[in-house]
Amino acid sequence: MREPQSGAVLIVDADTTERRAIRDMLAPLGHPAVGADSEAAALRAVAQERFAVIVMDTRRPSLDGFQTAKLIRQATGTELTPIIFLTAFGADDLETATAYASGAVDFVFTPVLAGVLRAKVSTFMKLVMRSHELEESLESITALNAALRDSEVRARAVLENVVDGIVTATETGVIESVNPSALRLFGYGDEAEMVGRPFDSIVGPGDHGDTTGRRKDGSSFPTELGVSEMQIGGRTFTIGAIHDLTGRSQRAERDRVAFEEAPIGSVITSRDGRIERVNQAVCTMFGQTAHELVGRRFSELAHPDDRHASAAALDALVHGASGTRRFEGRYVSHGGRVIEASVAVSAIRDDRQEVVQLFTQIEDVTDARRTTRELRHAQFEMLARLAAAAELHDDDTGRHTHRVGELSARIAERAGLPHDDVDHLQLAAALHDVGKIAVPDAVLAKRGKLTDAEFARMRTHTTVGAQMLSGSAHQLVAMAEEIALTHHERWDGGGYPAGLAGDAIPITGRIVAVADVFDALTHRRPYKRAWSAADAIAEMRRQSARQFDPQVLDAFLSRARERSGTRPV
Repeated sequence: MREPQSGAVLIVDADTTERRAIRDMLAPLGHPAVGADSEAAALRAVAQERFAVIVMDTRRPSLDGFQTAKLIRQATGTELTPIIFLTAFGADDLETATAYASGAVDFVFTPVLAGVLRAKVSTFMKLVMRSHELEESLESITALNAALRDSEVRARAVLENVVDGIVTATETGVIESVNPSALRLFGYGDEAEMVGRPFDSIVGPGDHGDTTGRRKDGSSFPTELGVSEMQIGGRTFTIGAIHDLTGRSQRAERDRVAFEEAPIGSVITSRDGRIERVNQAVCTMFGQTAHELVGRRFSELAHPDDRHASAAALDALVHGASGTRRFEGRYVSHGGRVIEASVAVSAIRDDRQEVVQLFTQIEDVTDARRTTRELRHAQFEMLARLAAAAELHDDDTGRHTHRVGELSARIAERAGLPHDDVDHLQLAAALHDVGKIAVPDAVLAKRGKLTDAEFARMRTHTTVGAQMLSGSAHQLVAMAEEIALTHHERWDGGGYPAGLAGDAIPITGRIVAVADVFDALTHRRPYKRAWSAADAIAEMRRQSARQFDPQVLDAFLSRARERSGTRPV
């Protein structure tokens, strides 16, 4: 059943005309009205709606108003709903008693006067609405009392179980109550031992602007104190919340030791890059004391050529970049030693996620890099010697690999490759034929034309060479692997081993293909005489866009023209 509308009235009358007349009489009150023409309709209405007043006509033979009123009274939620009977004037005492017994609260005698009916309905309407308001107020008060009881229980539970010590003191600073955590924190066994003591006997100022707790046995411990005041019954109480910082202090000491004694250099800077703190590893690395380093900009320690990378990493983090910025760079010690370093920088943020400091870890990898370079150089030199040994079979000077490397580098320069790639290419190209070490001497040194089987065996030097060079993490060796595999591919797709065409052939393979053919044509081999540079260039022009990348060949020819027709080696 819904809550009562704003003064809804149920009109029960078997006569449609009379129901309409009563509705019109009540219309000036502005209350909604619902009509019912029978006992069943009336019961359905009260089952669906909660009415403020019920007006019922007892004059109709077809509707027993008294019986209907009794049934309505038995319905849930209608026990107190006022029922006004419309009845004939001069009803006897028996009828009046029956009406009251049925649940009537008042009568309106016929002929019904509109003013009288409106006055009675309005009066009972106000009483009912006021009654509902009082019910709601009582329910609210009951709910509030329950909530207060629950709140008190919860507050007491929190107070009893909170980790921090809670101490209440009077205006004069005398302890009046404590929670169980305060007893444990200060080493007391009973509340009576603490009550009555001065508050400043258990908490006092510390050494660094913080506070110190004093236990019953005289020992002390670092604390964090929060204080608030409360007015209760005209009295002022001080409530102190005491948090034990012992664990935090121990963690801080562990963090300090970890920072100071870390084997990797650690630096904390302000957001503008000025050094605020360094560990011993940084001091050793740069040959300066912490006092000498603090206050300087961290980027000042970088090698002049590498300062941009260092400053860019710091700037990115300050302006919102997330995660850790990692880069490699060179730094310079106080004595001028160049330090090759691996650097990681991360931001330290406050509660609002604003960058307040930067934490940098810097590792000196100079010796490790030098050892790695020396090892890789030795490995590469060994491979180069293998390539030269293989080349001796059809180049008795053993200089073919060196010349191809030199010429490849010059072509790469003209083609616009980056400086580092040019340097790597000069070394990597020298290994282009390293796979010939696996080709039999009889095939390599044969003076006549190779058979199909012999040529197929010769072609394997590309895949064998790539296999010999595969699996290296070194950029130079990886480039050499790429060249060994692809320097016999053709621009038109007719080469080997994979039949690659156009840009699918790596640029390094396309460059070495030009250098290798030019050097092979212009030098004597067991199976051929040396061509002139002019003849070789003429033949290579004819192979543009067939065997060779036209742009790479143009870069080669540009250099050849500069050399005035001499071999560009």
